[in-house]
Amino acid sequence: MNMKEKERLDKIAELKSEMRNMLDKAKTEKRNLTDDEQKTFDDLNGEVRMHTNFFNANDMTPESKQEDVDIRSIFAKNLAEAIEGGNKSARIEVRANIPINNADIADTIPVLYKDVLKALEPRLILDKVGIKMQTGVRGVPTWPTVGNVEAQILGENAELQDKSIDFSKITATPKRAGVTIRLSRRAINQSNLDLYDIVVNQIAESIAMLLNKWLVNPTAIASGCEGVFVKDAAEIIPLSKQPFLADVVGLETTVLNSNVNGTNGAYILGTAMRGRLKTKPVEAGNPAMVLTGNEMNGYPVVTSNLIPADYIGFGFFEYAVMSQFGDFSLVVDPYTLATKNEIRFTGNSEFDITVLRPEAFALGKVETAQKLYVDVATPLKLAATKTEGSVSKQIVLKGINLTAAITAVLSTAQYAKYAVSSASFAIDANGKVDSILTVTYTPTANAGTGTEDKAVLTLASTGATSIVINLEGTSTGW
Repeated sequence: MNMKEKERLDKIAELKSEMRNMLDKAKTEKRNLTDDEQKTFDDLNGEVRMHTNFFNANDMTPESKQEDVDIRSIFAKNLAEAIEGGNKSARIEVRANIPINNADIADTIPVLYKDVLKALEPRLILDKVGIKMQTGVRGVPTWPTVGNVEAQILGENAELQDKSIDFSKITATPKRAGVTIRLSRRAINQSNLDLYDIVVNQIAESIAMLLNKWLVNPTAIASGCEGVFVKDAAEIIPLSKQPFLADVVGLETTVLNSNVNGTNGAYILGTAMRGRLKTKPVEAGNPAMVLTGNEMNGYPVVTSNLIPADYIGFGFFEYAVMSQFGDFSLVVDPYTLATKNEIRFTGNSEFDITVLRPEAFALGKVETAQKLYVDVATPLKLAATKTEGSVSKQIVLKGINLTAAITAVLSTAQYAKYAVSSASFAIDANGKVDSILTVTYTPTANAGTGTEDKAVLTLASTGATSIVINLEGTSTGW
């Protein structure tokens, strides 16, 4: 096979890979190709046809020109040559069994990255909840996100009011993930053709451990590497020491209360928490446990000790995207550990985890002290129109280890324009409160357009730190 033919085969494979990536991305996002994507797809397909026509014109097919490639044999052979010949490393051609010569010597050994990905993906938590990783990404992928838009019921001739749309772009930024493994020369000699699988699987296992930790750890594992459960302290939901069904359901409630709907919901917890929930009845005297098998509250449960023991995470994982950029590369170093008769392999690639909607994920933590929690930040803004008359906001309200009811008190000059669904929330036999507090803002008839009414809502329980929420209401149309 001359070089010209090989280059055409390589190009066809590259073009088809780009086309598959486009289709996979659209399938993952449950949509058709955009007009721009379709044009790019058609251009790529046209280029494939152009190269295929070359083979047709020469009475051959691209498939007939492919040679059987035993990457494992090539890997073992050329690794041995690199080590014995004193080279730092040697290039391995993965598409054809082409002899290696001095002109091919390079600093890296390209590993057939699809083999690494094939070994990597089953080890990923995202794979367990039905989400695929985007692989071989080129450039910077973007996902436009649109905030919730509220529909209106109006009279026949009434004018629609503008609703704000939160439109922004979330981008994925590649971060290098590397892993170093060590093998003895004896192991290399004895492994022979199994060496490729050994290296690929160890790389995949190590990178999977890193990516899973990145995904579910409540703290960023490195600068810019924040997973789905990285939350401010005020956003972490308090849980009972021996979590009840209400605690578990409360995580889902918090997400749903943020107007997030999804299909790939799942709980993430460690083995210690799993043990607690498998022995906790859903209610006194009921033989059913909070966690049965690998399911809880109707959702699958993924067990991973990469999330700390006192935490439970819940989320809809279609709002998280893991991207792998480019290829994997492998550097072989037979010198650094030569005195130990070992060879170092260093694998590198680039990844990112993009959280499309942080509110799609909730994190709970076991608390031993008295604690209050709400799922809104301060200030809480409410906007009402004359047509609506008033506007309401539901707040998830929780209390753990309490000795007294939670009181809800409104204050400041404009507080009369606000109302709460209840002024007091009683604790249950376990010192818990798990309820919904509704705040309603009703402007007065003589309020001017753009008028801002401010009030303060204080939530308190004896012995617990109070929560103070500043209320800011605006009215239009009067």
